[in-house]
Amino acid sequence: MKKIFWFLVSFALLAALGLLLKNSWDTVEYFQDQGRQATLKVGKKYNASRWTEPLPLKKIHAYTATMLPDHEILIESDQELGEGTEYFIRFLTRDVAETGRALSRLPLVNTIRLKSEADGTPVKIADTDLMDRAIEKAMGPPAAGVYVAPRTVAEAGPDRVKPTVPFLFTGSKDPVPEVLWNNSTIGELFVIAAWAFMSLFFFLHAWSIPFFPNRKAGSERKDFVHPSQRRIDPDAPEAPSVRLQYKPKPADAHLHDTPPAAAVPPPPPPPPKPASIPMPASMKITPRVTKPEDDSRATTAPFVPPAGNADTSLKLKRRPAADTPPPPSEPPAQA
Repeated sequence: MKKIFWFLVSFALLAALGLLLKNSWDTVEYFQDQGRQATLKVGKKYNASRWTEPLPLKKIHAYTATMLPDHEILIESDQELGEGTEYFIRFLTRDVAETGRALSRLPLVNTIRLKSEADGTPVKIADTDLMDRAIEKAMGPPAAGVYVAPRTVAEAGPDRVKPTVPFLFTGSKDPVPEVLWNNSTIGELFVIAAWAFMSLFFFLHAWSIPFFPNRKAGSERKDFVHPSQRRIDPDAPEAPSVRLQYKPKPADAHLHDTPPAAAVPPPPPPPPKPASIPMPASMKITPRVTKPEDDSRATTAPFVPPAGNADTSLKLKRRPAADTPPPPSEPPAQA
């Protein structure tokens, strides 16, 4: 039941906000259909300002202005307007002003009327006026004979009893969303945002409430067992595999064995021998010639002593070149 109730509250707030925005949309369209376009040149600002009633969401300021070309008027607006700045407005005439006010659910604070002599002339008050007054009151009256210049006081505020007509800040071809944005203040935007947030808050609150609050949760049931205390049975063991029994092979089994169906592949052929490379002629070796026992190129003579000399003598000879034939050896001298 609570869930449905909070759902209805959230939908009611959202529907009320939608109706309010729809009413503002219709009011702007009424101004565009029944209003008149004009251009205002803002003059000086009155010091007297007031808050809207009953909710102080807007602060209304009064200005002197000129409706071009030469109509002196007095305007009240919830926006800070610059002195000497021109604004495009669309206002309602007196015959349709009451219908426009009755159509809008929000008060139309932007008003316009002709200026009279009873409205006074705006004057500029110093920013330190409040502090100066507090200091004078604390110090007391001045001494006798001291001249005190008269202080500037606020002018007579504009008369609010005289009839006025509402207006909106809008151009001739501005769309409705732009007109709503240009005529909204920070206070109004804050209220709309808070309104939408509250409807969303109630919707989420209703979403979190269970449909049957008396139903016990899973942890409150009698048969509830905490997962950490549950018994977990082990998995069933796998079926045992068939055991292989050894059977001895008969002695003559090799006579009855059949060769395997697939022949053993022959071994790969040996790699080919590398081709012999002929040796160049410059590197050929001359075959060795067997030397005779009497080599004339020997550097030593045979150990034959000369006649009449018992001592051996050593004869040295020059070895000829390799390409010249060796000279014939001399026979040993006869004794």
